[in-house]
Formats: sequence, structure tokens, C-alpha cells
Amino acid sequence: MSVGSDRPRQADPTRSEWDDDDQLLAEELEEEEAEEQAEPYRAVSGLAVASMVFACLSLLAMADWVLGLIPLTGIVLGMLALRRIRRYPDTLMGITAARMAILISSLLWIVGAWRLSTVYLTEAPPGYHEISFKALQPTVRGEIIPKAAKELHQRRVYIKGYMNPGPRKTRIRRFVLVRDNGVCGFCAPKPKPTELIGVELTRGLEAEYTTHLVGVGGELTVAEDPSQGGFLYRIKADFFH
Repeated sequence: MSVGSDRPRQADPTRSEWDDDDQLLAEELEEEEAEEQAEPYRAVSGLAVASMVFACLSLLAMADWVLGLIPLTGIVLGMLALRRIRRYPDTLMGITAARMAILISSLLWIVGAWRLSTVYLTEAPPGYHEISFKALQPTVRGEIIPKAAKELHQRRVYIKGYMNPGPRKTRIRRFVLVRDNGVCGFCAPKPKPTELIGVELTRGLEAEYTTHLVGVGGELTVAEDPSQGGFLYRIKADFFH
């Protein structure tokens, strides 16, 4: 038995603290590399990418009703992407992109539908001369029907206003078109005769009462003799929305 074997082992005088730090750093790097290798590779979902593309193209939905299919496609692709990513979370990624695509497509779809609806309600259809109630008001004292209104006699015109249907609220074929929704024949103060237009729907058209702005298109008739009573302006409408 050797006597020297019971002595405590002494540190290597040639090994420095720097060497210990380098070894620890190398071990940490090896652990990180091992963890990275252990994590499976996840690819970006192609459906998520496609949904983002359609979301960006959804601006076109403001140009035409048919183009509303673009944001709808973006929404459907985004939902399919979310479903697929949740089914294969270890191999696919892109949940955030799919959710953003659904949100953007939905917003642009709503904005596009609102814009096209507004244009539809405010623009005159082809073949009609657009006028306003202002054009039907006298501008000279003592004048009942202005000259500009008389020149519209028997012309096809389009005008916007509000319905005053009377007691009937559904399947309306005759109603009074008024300048604003605060005007009616029974209200005080009484509206001017030039602020009322008698409307008769033709060609089988029928209307449902609404408090919203409506558009009427058809042949305008201007009364030849205002003293005989009745409406100064009448429209036989073949267009209504």
C-alpha cells in the first residue's frame, strides 16, 4: 500500500480559470445545439400564405359586386389554414398570418359592400336625367313653378327623396316623395307644393315603406295650371330603389 495515495489531489497548476470558462461555454453551446436538433422543423402553411394574398387583393372588392368573392376566398382559406395548423401543430405554423388574413378580408368585404350599396343608392341609372328637389323650387318672387322645372316636363328623370306612403306600408304602388323625412302632408308647418311629388309605380313595381333615402326614376309631368290643385309634379316611375 502506497503512502502517497492518501494525500489530497492537488489542482493542476497549468490549468487556469479561463480554461474552465471556455469549457463551460462549450458545454452550453453543445446543449443548445442538441435542443435545436431535437425540435422538429415546422413549415409555414401554404393555405395561410394564400389567405394573406387574397386578403391583400380584397381591396378590389370595392370596385364591383363580383369581386366580393376575393375577400370571401381569403376568409375561407384562412379558416382552412387554422384548421390544418391545429391538426398538425408539430409540422405547420402560420396561425397569426391566417388570423390576420381573416380579419383583413372580413373588414374589406364589409367596407366594399357598404361602398357599392352607397353608390347604388346615390347614382342615377343609365337613361335618366338626375335632378334634385332644389331644381324644382321657384327662384323668382311670385313664381310657382320655375322655368327650369317646366323644361323637365315629360323627361325621364331620377330623383332621391323620402317616402310618405299614407296608411299603406306594404305593396305600395302610389306614394308621395318628399324632400326630407321630416316633411309630410299632415305635419306643421305644411310643406310647399313644390316639395311634394306624386309617384305612381308602373310595370308591376311595388315598394315597401322605408324611412331611408330612396331613388325614383321615370317620366316627370309638370302641371300646366297650378291653380287647378293636385300635385305640381308627378312621376310615372319604372325604376325604384
